[in-house]
Amino acid sequence: MLNCYKEYLKILEVFSNLKPLRLAEKSSDYTKTLSIMNKLKEKAVQSYCKLVLRHPHFNYRLNIVQSIMPKIAANEEIIRQTVSRTVAQILKMEDNSIITFKLDLLKELHKAVKSRPHIKMESWLLDCLILHDIMVDETKAKVIDESTKRTHQLHD
Repeated sequence: MLNCYKEYLKILEVFSNLKPLRLAEKSSDYTKTLSIMNKLKEKAVQSYCKLVLRHPHFNYRLNIVQSIMPKIAANEEIIRQTVSRTVAQILKMEDNSIITFKLDLLKELHKAVKSRPHIKMESWLLDCLILHDIMVDETKAKVIDESTKRTHQLHD
């Protein structure tokens, strides 16, 4: 069963990385081919996202995140929104058993933001990265906590 799951993920990876314009240029029916290839790509990304959302404990979850995270700055708005929504939903989950996974997700988000143009990314992603830096670097968290306490003391 695990081998079939792994093969399914490989198929999703191929479809999620399609270059519809390049494929359509080679086709006799450009418009139809472009439409079909775009739908295949969208469905593959949506499938990846549904898998990781519904079963964040499954094998290869980090591989899925590594495959979809670069698409957080995709040209296709549907794909970009699907991935962004998935990241937000995973981070909102209150399941303590996936905290390590959430950190891995934030690390991948950090990589994607550093390597992709920011223009198309959702604005709340920056907040996630600040949270990531605080969670990963305890010294920063302590400094922020101390400055927050000082600010509250000044206002009191």
